[in-house]
Amino acid sequence: MDSKMKKIAFIWPAGFPLNRMIWPQDFLNILANYFFIDLYWGQKENHFQGSTLKLHENINVISYGILEHYVKQDFSDIKPYLIESLTSGNIQYLYNSIQKNNYDYCIANEKSSLVIAKEFMQKNTKIIYWPTELYTMESHADSHHRLPIQLDYERKVINSIDLIIHADENREKEFFRICQKEFFTKKLYFPISLKREKISNSPNKSYHNLFNLEKQKKIILYNGLISVHKRFIIDIVIAAQKMPEEVVVVLSGLHNGDSELLRIIKILDKKGQIFIDTILHSPEERHNLFCTADIGLAFYVEDDVNELLTIMSSDKIASYTRAGLPIISFDYSNYINIYGKVKFGIGIDEFQNINRAITEILAHYDEYSKNSLSAYEKYYCLDNNINSLLKTLDKL
Repeated sequence: MDSKMKKIAFIWPAGFPLNRMIWPQDFLNILANYFFIDLYWGQKENHFQGSTLKLHENINVISYGILEHYVKQDFSDIKPYLIESLTSGNIQYLYNSIQKNNYDYCIANEKSSLVIAKEFMQKNTKIIYWPTELYTMESHADSHHRLPIQLDYERKVINSIDLIIHADENREKEFFRICQKEFFTKKLYFPISLKREKISNSPNKSYHNLFNLEKQKKIILYNGLISVHKRFIIDIVIAAQKMPEEVVVVLSGLHNGDSELLRIIKILDKKGQIFIDTILHSPEERHNLFCTADIGLAFYVEDDVNELLTIMSSDKIASYTRAGLPIISFDYSNYINIYGKVKFGIGIDEFQNINRAITEILAHYDEYSKNSLSAYEKYYCLDNNINSLLKTLDKL
């Protein structure tokens, strides 16, 4: 390891499941080729047990824990924001860890992390803010009671940070609307990206083997939370009943113990078209399985801007394109604009048109699949995109 390498503090929000997300692991592991990284993560130590989390040797995890009650300490002007916005973090331990270390850069992911980053501002550390989620009072007030405080703090410090990262121009514009403040900080567009993965030649790493499917079956893959909330699972199951006989649908993801939803899926799936994979695969296994599917489904709700503007901010989209899967989504303008540049997906206005999209893709499959891989290289390849970040950091 190069002792001259600079050091980064990367703050990951308390409560966010880093061990179940691919893109932040990929991002950190590639970044660790160029920097020493202290990963500040608000989780208990036992969250690491039994997970698929694999981190580069240059990454040190500082797990500041989760307490049942807020820990109230005197941290100057940050106190009201820190105490009210963190998810019961062990603030004293966190504060001590920050004080005893020196960093060249601090990357704060999400609003609660930006609150913590205030402590690094006192140490002449360059602050990079990466709001990957677009939280609004309209869509998140019910579950984010700390959001008004976080938004207030965001407005207070936004022009004190050195760089802000947005997935694309659409999300930048929406961020301005939510923040409601004129903004002068330097910016960088950086889509949610994944590192290149080799495909295993093992015959056992396929959905066909996992579910004992005939090899000629075409697999339509949904990856994500298996939930009735914002995920269109019931719509997908109903639509599957009218799909061609050679097509099956695989729902891959966690269902958070929602046994009632699983019961409803079983009742609705009269043709036996639905197969459910809830295994927490390693990133490599997950990619190999994706490569054995044929089409990826990416449906997001329209009334939540964080879900609507996802063409450059979705781990799902990046995963599908890396595996060469053509995509079926809703016909939101940010999707259609990208499909117009690289024809790797089809947008539909309602679920009853999904079969038409499937037929079109399967009829021209080689073209769509090749374009999906091209879209990955152009937009979602971390190995390509990391260079823009490295150059930007060097100029701060």
